[in-house]
Amino acid sequence: MTHSDRHSIQYKSICVGAIQTNAYIVYSGQDPACFIIDPGSDGGIIADAIDRANLRPEGIILTHGHYDHFGAVTELKKRYNIPVHLHMDDRETISSKSLGLLASLFKSPEPPEIDSYLADGDVLEAGTIRLKVIHTPGHTQGSICLDAGPILFTGDTLFQGSIGRTDLPGGDYRILQQSLEKLKQFPPATIILPGHGEESTIKIEVQLNPFL
Repeated sequence: MTHSDRHSIQYKSICVGAIQTNAYIVYSGQDPACFIIDPGSDGGIIADAIDRANLRPEGIILTHGHYDHFGAVTELKKRYNIPVHLHMDDRETISSKSLGLLASLFKSPEPPEIDSYLADGDVLEAGTIRLKVIHTPGHTQGSICLDAGPILFTGDTLFQGSIGRTDLPGGDYRILQQSLEKLKQFPPATIILPGHGEESTIKIEVQLNPFL
């Protein structure tokens, strides 16, 4: 678990589940409001981190509809009575019928109930936190990144040194390349927080990531 307090945006990163997904708790330090991003598994561990920090979740945001990012959603939604947000283009991706290969490889949970479908440019606010939705299809049709100013939550669109796979249903390498062009326009110092692996910056990825 790590956390940062750069520019008043703070986060806790918790690595969860068999595929080691990064679940994030995002808060400001100025009030107890927080968002939970991609709680893929281990809901109790995520909840303990929230409760120990005296935070108040106001929503769960999924960067895309793959089960390794939503495994603990139903548990946390029930515990905190909060809405779940997903991009509208991943309505099919998250359905039990299209979990396909992932479901066969691992024990897949039932898809959670989605309360709000997002679109590019939407802004999610909780207390003093402001997250802007950047639609970045390619890994899935409804993949998003979340722009928090100096920090960018990139889900499975962009990793340190790599990118999300495009060989699963809804994936498209050509479209992912277009999404990566969007991300390359962010300030070089922007910190990227991916769905798997370590954090990086836009500058480092532009310089060293072979896919960029």
